[in-house]
Amino acid sequence: MPDQVGRLYRLVSSNDETCLRNLHMDRNAFGRLCYMLEQSGGVRPTKNVSVPEQVAMFLSVLSHHKKNCVVKHDFIRSGRTVSKHFHAVLHAVCKMHKVLLAKPTPIANDCSDPRWKWFKGCLGALDSTFIDVRVPEHEKGRYRTRKCQVEVNVLGVCNPNMQFIFVLSGWEGSAADGRVLRDAIHRPNGLRVPIGAMNADFFSTAHVNTLDDDGSSQQNRRGNNKDRSGPRRTWILVEKEALINGLKSLVMSGWKCDNGFQNGYLAQLEAHMKRAFPQCDLKAEPHINSKLHVWKRQYSTLCSMMAKSGLGWDDSRNMVTVDDDSA
Repeated sequence: MPDQVGRLYRLVSSNDETCLRNLHMDRNAFGRLCYMLEQSGGVRPTKNVSVPEQVAMFLSVLSHHKKNCVVKHDFIRSGRTVSKHFHAVLHAVCKMHKVLLAKPTPIANDCSDPRWKWFKGCLGALDSTFIDVRVPEHEKGRYRTRKCQVEVNVLGVCNPNMQFIFVLSGWEGSAADGRVLRDAIHRPNGLRVPIGAMNADFFSTAHVNTLDDDGSSQQNRRGNNKDRSGPRRTWILVEKEALINGLKSLVMSGWKCDNGFQNGYLAQLEAHMKRAFPQCDLKAEPHINSKLHVWKRQYSTLCSMMAKSGLGWDDSRNMVTVDDDSA
């Protein structure tokens, strides 16, 4: 028996306890993972390295943060071979994310599990964790955490069965958790929470804006905004589009005159949002009125820009154009 095969047998096939200690999974889970990666992920055995050995090297690095020089000693392989097959398995795992990530399913109203029946409609739990990384010297400042470690801030979301349903990696260690969560929610293929569950007690996108990028609380720095009595509510894209459609409907119905909208238009918009999203918690005050004020302020800024010579508007690309570099 070649030394490499004997080493793999002692690491994986001897008993579940040894496999669990070395690879953080038992022999059954390891065998099923190897089958999935070979059948669906595209991992192929080579002349000298089998699929189980490739996966074992990959899991050995992930489980114990081993360096290349340690893994090549453990598996009696060259450093180039270890690196090559690690990246091959990593690519296959990323390719199979739709299979490996569980589908988010809210807690049912008739749930009888004593641990979860109090969290009806909840998708699971989320948290951020820090993972060590190696980056170029000139970029270490961005990745250095408050504990002076060079790490990335990784957001993970798990369902009640401790299965991952969403993972977002890549943010620098210096990034605040609120900033990472805000990015996860607003990405085109990011974390999706059902309409109506956005402000449940157990997960609230309102808390996304509670923390600024420096980690400090907005609630402690509101200044003169004394009318605001809680965290700001974050609008998602479909809600903004629905509000714009509601405004268009009011204009077509004659609610808008020369001096603005008639009294009661906010109640009409609230009713429109309720029809669009029956479980939506948006109210005329403060949500809809506040969002309209923000849009008016942004529109005023845009109009001020357009009033300057040399600036124009491109309807096809929806952007401001500059006709003259001196503008």
